[in-house]
Amino acid sequence: PNNTPTNLSQQHPDQSSIYADFSNLLSSKLYHQLTVSIHSFVSVQDNLRTEPSNNLFILFNTVLTPIAAKLNPLTLSRIAAHVATSLSINDFEAARALLETLVEEFEKKDGNNSSSSNTTAKLFTESKKYFLMLKEMETASTSTTASTSTTVV
Repeated sequence: PNNTPTNLSQQHPDQSSIYADFSNLLSSKLYHQLTVSIHSFVSVQDNLRTEPSNNLFILFNTVLTPIAAKLNPLTLSRIAAHVATSLSINDFEAARALLETLVEEFEKKDGNNSSSSNTTAKLFTESKKYFLMLKEMETASTSTTASTSTTVV
């Protein structure tokens, strides 16, 4: 059994009941309910914890990734988009890598079946990746403009 929810609950006691619910759903193999619950959880910015590490990323990487084939691809993409947004606060590269990896997985599964639900999830994930890249460019441009104007003064 995956101990990640238990470990996260020890690191973040204020969220222990939520992680206990995730653990119960995971051990009961109630994957739809698990993804719905995790999606609701990651959708709330106040649930993000970055110390000692990003809890949303750990949850995604260690709980959802191993069972990804059993999950609704679009829901998985939506969760990944929230996780990537949380990662982008400190690390645009890690955020982009998360989304790129997911797109690659969808491409492998999709093959030539263009009507697959993976196609919709792949397009959603790609759109979030490009949005993230635009945000990164905007952040870089803003910081360059700020440092240039400071230098000129």
